[in-house]
Amino acid sequence: MIYTLINKIIFPSYSEIIFLRNKNILILIIPTLIFYPKLFILGSISLLSAYYFAVSISCYRYFLFFGCYTYNSLLVGFTIGSIYPISITSVLLTVICGILTFIVSFNIENVLYNNFNLPALTLPFTLISTILWLCSHNYTGFSTDYHANWISGFLLTLSSIFFCPNLYIGIAISALLLLHSRIILIFSLLGYYLSVLISLLLNNYLSWYIYGGFNHILVFIYLGSIFLIPSRGSVIIASLGVCISVLFLNAELVLYKIYNIPIFTLPFVFTSLSILYVLKQFNFWLIPKINLETPELNLDSFLHNTNKADSNVISINFPFKGTWVVWQGFNDQWTHKGIWQYAYDFVVERHGKTHTGDGYILEDYHCFRKEILSPCNGKIIQLVSYLPDNEIGNLDYENKFGNYVVIENSYGYFITIGHLAQNSITLAPGQIVCENELIGLCGNSGYSPVPHVHIQMQTSLYLFSNTIPFSFYPYINSNNYFFYSNKLRKKQEIFVIPRETSVTESFNFVLGHNLSYFCLDKKTDKSFTVTFTPSISLNGENNLQTDNCKLFFSKKNNIFSFYRMEGYSFYAAIFYWLFPKIPLSYIIGVSWEDFLPQHSFNTGLTKEFNLLKNIITPDRNMVHYKAKWGDNYQVVGQLQNKNKLISFEASLGQESFFDNIRIYDDNMDVYMKKQY
Repeated sequence: MIYTLINKIIFPSYSEIIFLRNKNILILIIPTLIFYPKLFILGSISLLSAYYFAVSISCYRYFLFFGCYTYNSLLVGFTIGSIYPISITSVLLTVICGILTFIVSFNIENVLYNNFNLPALTLPFTLISTILWLCSHNYTGFSTDYHANWISGFLLTLSSIFFCPNLYIGIAISALLLLHSRIILIFSLLGYYLSVLISLLLNNYLSWYIYGGFNHILVFIYLGSIFLIPSRGSVIIASLGVCISVLFLNAELVLYKIYNIPIFTLPFVFTSLSILYVLKQFNFWLIPKINLETPELNLDSFLHNTNKADSNVISINFPFKGTWVVWQGFNDQWTHKGIWQYAYDFVVERHGKTHTGDGYILEDYHCFRKEILSPCNGKIIQLVSYLPDNEIGNLDYENKFGNYVVIENSYGYFITIGHLAQNSITLAPGQIVCENELIGLCGNSGYSPVPHVHIQMQTSLYLFSNTIPFSFYPYINSNNYFFYSNKLRKKQEIFVIPRETSVTESFNFVLGHNLSYFCLDKKTDKSFTVTFTPSISLNGENNLQTDNCKLFFSKKNNIFSFYRMEGYSFYAAIFYWLFPKIPLSYIIGVSWEDFLPQHSFNTGLTKEFNLLKNIITPDRNMVHYKAKWGDNYQVVGQLQNKNKLISFEASLGQESFFDNIRIYDDNMDVYMKKQY
């Protein structure tokens, strides 16, 4: 581990400073370490801080590939080492500045390279070092002499967002946040107190409400709960943002003292946009897919859908029918590496073997000349069909994909299917193809030692362009389990769901056609009628409405799902609990599962408390949902949390949705019957 960090990160960074790509730069590092150990230590801390931040947002390959990300962070560490002695303060400052340098480098490199085809060179180092020099005279080390007014200071800083530093206005804003969003109120407190602690650590506490300290509150709120889903990860990133904005604000204060230029919200804008740009480039997993009215709604939606496949990833059908096995997956051990890592190879196994006999001839292999189908609707862009199938163990090094087809789907992505049998492709370039239409037969052409089918997705029609992540429609595994995953495992068995099992039409909700249920609580013998009205929100989301409650649903990739509830109605909540995920294929005995957030089953303060708990410990506040298809189109299942067990059963109707629904436990027995 240490050897890898030194050999792949620290050594190359030193060499990049003097435009070398030689790892044998030890002759320069050793004198630096001997005569200036402070520079070496703080430079390495800055560099490694930037590296681990890049790893945390899944962009470490970019970090290692572009030298400006490494040597700029290293040089900033040198700057800190030339100003301060090694201490807790200087190490903290180095960590913050190392990460900030990576963020600034990424932004500058993308702007200069994409627009002007120019490198960033040491511009990020120059900017960050200038900021450090501007504010360095204010930082003298850790101090506990100042006793901040923790309550009035927060209220004055909060009210100064509206240019009205007043205790009573601060109280009014706090009360408004308490009513509208408890998360925003909590995060505003965290942002303020973190900025004060950092400033005390640097012996630089100022009257924040006078000098723009509200910037730190805005940074923490925006990065922690608006731009990102409120969570442990967002709190860490928001804390990093506050550290950066403290540095930026102090640099601006120097200009304020000289030129009397107001600070306004420049630290907030600079910090938030810089971090936002980097995270968005790598589709950071905590970015909400739809930004709802409050952080609470964003968190609720995220928790309810956290175990479902990522909707940001394009899904396609499998290019075959029947049962196949994953032979090679993403970033696997043989050929799926680097920019070509997002690809799958599939074979057919019987009794654990891909072939009969000794497997010396093509016809021994179970998948050879099996039908290969189009995984999507689209257009044939290019194909090759004349290449011969290799004998077992032989490879065609010149035509690596062998006989192949490239299809452009409706989203503008290109799907390549390779290693098809000679002269088996039934289509022509320019032809429109439908999902599940025959393309050709599985073969052994190209760079293929044994028969298999290869599939990948890319943003360009060129064969060897970068591959991108993608997923497949749900399938059934060897345990008769309905499965949906963004990443298939090697040796995983796939049974493609037959189209004739579809029950999609039973989950159609037509605008203007209400859904009414007679409801009976068998414990209290109370009954009444509940009506659900299909509707579409302004942003195009389908929902059912009843009693000031909206229940949002989707029907995508062979799955029906109630994924969000706004407001509360007990009978809408029953739908929300029982049908978080329903496979739109009826196969008796097929089961599935999900995990629902505990707060979905609560109301009032208990609901609020459990929702806030999910920010810190989301995995400990989940209800396990299990269901399966039974006889006569019936869904049966259970909801379990700790020692509590709720059972349910629902019968699918002849028209839309379920005719009969029952949910029961020791304290509840509710029956719902659809009225026609």
